[in-house]
Amino acid sequence: MRDHAAGDRISLALPTAGHGDSNSVDALRMAELGSFSWPLRTVADVQRLLGCQYARPTDLVAFEFSGAMRSALEKRGRIALSVDLRESATGGMHACLDVRLVAPLQTWSRAYLFPPCFQQLRQDTDCLPLKMADGRAFWGCAMVIWSLCVDADLVMVEQPDTILADYYDYDFVELRSSAFGDEPSKFVRLGLRNVSVALPAGHSTARHESAAPKPLWAYRDADERDRIKSSWAPFPRLCAELAAAEPIAPNSPRPVYQDEIAKFATAWGASGLAVPVGHLDPLALPPDERTRAYQLERGPGDGRAVRAVVPCQGAASPPPAALPSPRAVVDVLSSTPYYHLVPVLPEKSGYCQKTSTQEQSMPLKGRGGGGEGGSSTL
Repeated sequence: MRDHAAGDRISLALPTAGHGDSNSVDALRMAELGSFSWPLRTVADVQRLLGCQYARPTDLVAFEFSGAMRSALEKRGRIALSVDLRESATGGMHACLDVRLVAPLQTWSRAYLFPPCFQQLRQDTDCLPLKMADGRAFWGCAMVIWSLCVDADLVMVEQPDTILADYYDYDFVELRSSAFGDEPSKFVRLGLRNVSVALPAGHSTARHESAAPKPLWAYRDADERDRIKSSWAPFPRLCAELAAAEPIAPNSPRPVYQDEIAKFATAWGASGLAVPVGHLDPLALPPDERTRAYQLERGPGDGRAVRAVVPCQGAASPPPAALPSPRAVVDVLSSTPYYHLVPVLPEKSGYCQKTSTQEQSMPLKGRGGGGEGGSSTL
């Protein structure tokens, strides 16, 4: 494998092959994997990987650079591809790409997504009203809804306590990582599609002292803060529990993203908030380069106003007859300088509970509740 900068061969931390002879499936899979330079950096390489007979990944892990969730799946004998703009902290089967380039390339068996939360975080009391007014919170929520619509037999989408559930009705379960013995005790609102997660009896989502957020000055910069707060490496037991989940039913219905974002936009607008032009974009992308770049802005922003439309009556881009092809996705994303450059500069990424005495296993639906997501200004 070649280092992307120097062109030299580099080692790759992948699951080791078994002790069978050279004709074993393990040996054949390792041979296929050895034909790639890791991490993958082009859609063409991902397509070639998906065409492999033995090494083709069946599971997708997105917006997660620590390798924790992917490793948990691998320990169960599954083949998983992680996708993030950042390089994987553990090497392995990883692509440094925008997940919107990768997810549409096949139907996945399982999909675990950890989309950014900093634009829609409820505890961002200083800046959340400004982000809701200038469109950043809308597009942050849109990315979560897009994640829930990925074509997979089983989908889990992780968020902390965000405002999405105030405007969008979806199934989720609220838990703390400490329910499975992990520390620190992280609050998780886990969006669920065609899967349930059983929680131990007596589990509480009340904040634990180990979950107290650090002040902003405790981090060197926003990138370090994002990596520490978004890493799932501290939660191996929770990852193992999620990796063991099975789909509830075969061939479950897939939600259509543009139907779901239309529902969200209607509720958003009905609450008096401005629905941005282009809100039906099939990639959950703002309609122009300037707005896409602004979506990465943290803090109070620049005070801009949303160029608004009435939901479903004036979107800049009407819904297409079919999902966009991977080539169309590449063309759209590459039109924005940020998305074009990030794979080269991965460090710049910013990739009704039913209760019984025995367990809590049914997903919540609808409006959000408690939890925490960190300090107030993001």
